[in-house]
This record gives sequence, structure tokens and C-alpha cells, in this order.
Amino acid sequence: MAIDHPGVPRKRGGRRYQFDPLAVSAAYPLVAQHVRKQVIRDRLALKRQNSANLRSRRALFERLSQMERQFVRPQSLDELVLRATALNEQLAIQREIECALTSLLCVVQRIRRAAANQEFGIFSAKPSTWEEQRAERDALEALRAQRAKTFVSELMARSEVELERRRLALEEAVRRKEIRDREEQAEEEETMLGCDRKLLASGVYRAQIKPHHS
Repeated sequence: MAIDHPGVPRKRGGRRYQFDPLAVSAAYPLVAQHVRKQVIRDRLALKRQNSANLRSRRALFERLSQMERQFVRPQSLDELVLRATALNEQLAIQREIECALTSLLCVVQRIRRAAANQEFGIFSAKPSTWEEQRAERDALEALRAQRAKTFVSELMARSEVELERRRLALEEAVRRKEIRDREEQAEEEETMLGCDRKLLASGVYRAQIKPHHS
């Protein structure tokens, strides 16, 4: 602790706190760059949103100004009532169309959710009690086990088919090799003497003459 001497002016400001981020983490440059990029993206998104809002407000103002310029005031009370009646009819028709489209969209979404639940076993209900949560978990576990069993059975079926295909291919290759060997042996026996046939039967002469035939 520093002792204040009488007559000595006290320093104001003190030492500045120096912080070295690289001493804390070597990933500081990467984190700082990521933060800068995120800030730039947020600023650009906010700028685009503000520009879109400004354009929409400007278009709305221009449309309202055009409607105000083109507006013709009614000359009588009967004309005003007629305009109001026609406008109300148009609004009612628009409202009915909107309600019909909303109802149709709800029906389509409900049918799609039901089909998805039936096909993929998606449980969309939110359980409210512990018993419902346990039942939901048990149902999910049963569905997961059923899917795993189906996957294993399909994998075994594909494996059996592949093994059978490989076995048939191997048998076909062995059969072709046997036929080729018999043909080569018959051809060699026709063109060889008796002593050469003994060497051929022992396998010594085959290694010498086989490259000539190939």
C-alpha cells in the first residue's frame, strides 16, 4: 500500500489495465473474426429489412395518394349508400373466401399430419403428466425396436441375396476354369508323346508349355 507523503501531488488516472487476449486463448483471432462476420451479417440483414420496410411504406403512400386523387365524392346520399353496400358485399365475399381457404388449409395439414404419424410413427401430442410421458417413451422405444428389427431383417435379406450371387458367380468361374483346363489338357495330349504325357500328368510340363498357349 502506497503511503501518501505530505506535499507530494497525488497522481490522477493511474495505470491502464492491459489485457492480452492471446495469453488467455490462442483461438482469439478466429473468435474475433467470427464475431465480426456475424456483426456484419446482422447489420446487412437489418439494413435490408429497413430498406424493404421503407419501400413498402413508400409504395403504400403512393397507392393511397393515387386513390385519393382518383376518388370521386358521391353526389347524393343514395349514391353513398350504394357505394357502401357494394363495398360491404366485396368485403364479405373476400372474408368468406379467406375463411374457406383457411379451413381447407387446416384440413390438408391435418391429413398430412395423420399420414405422417401413420407412416413414420411421429408422436406430436405434448404429454402433460408423468404417466403420459412414460407411455410416450414406451411407444417411442417400441417403434424404435420395430424399426431396428425391420432394418436388420432387410439387411439380412440383402446379405443373403448378395452371398448367393457371389456363390453362383464363384461356381460359374470354377466351372469355366475346369472346362478350359480339360480343353487344354485334351489339346496337349493330342500333340505330345508318351513321355511328355507323364510329365504333363505330374504337373511339371504344364508350367513350361502353358505360356505358349496363352
